[in-house]
Amino acid sequence: MKKLTYSALAVLALVMGLNISSANAQKIAVLDSREVLSSMPETAIANQRIQGLQKIWQDSLQLMQTAMQSKADAYKKVLDTMTPERKEAANQELAQMQDQALKYRDSKFGQDGELAHQQQLILQPIFDKTKLAIAAIVKRDKYIIVLDKTSVLNSDNAIDITQKLIDYLKAGK
Repeated sequence: MKKLTYSALAVLALVMGLNISSANAQKIAVLDSREVLSSMPETAIANQRIQGLQKIWQDSLQLMQTAMQSKADAYKKVLDTMTPERKEAANQELAQMQDQALKYRDSKFGQDGELAHQQQLILQPIFDKTKLAIAAIVKRDKYIIVLDKTSVLNSDNAIDITQKLIDYLKAGK
């Protein structure tokens, strides 16, 4: 009889444990951040601004390179008639022009260049808005974690909240 009582208690504890764990089930969600960002009109506007800056700086760099090439071509035409001192001065001038172009390129397009800073500055409000929307959905729907699809190897579409986030952002909440 004691064995039956212990067995019954063990089964009861197991069933209660399952009920408690399913009551405390942790909700996990995934989303496609690229799809969310591309659905936002402000992302397109921000990308246009960034591309505009990039084009201006690229055009300026191209002008520098064209001027340097023109000067090099002009020097090549009269190279035979130049004195050694004038050749040295011409080479120094070309080297200085090339150095200026490289410094300009690095200052605008380098890893810590102005383009990277402008991208961060222009896109940060969009990222902040998206983070706030995700936080609101997490709180409202009681998710414990939201992962980006790019960092998830496989997931069930049932836990994908991409469209839910897009709808939330469009509603302007």
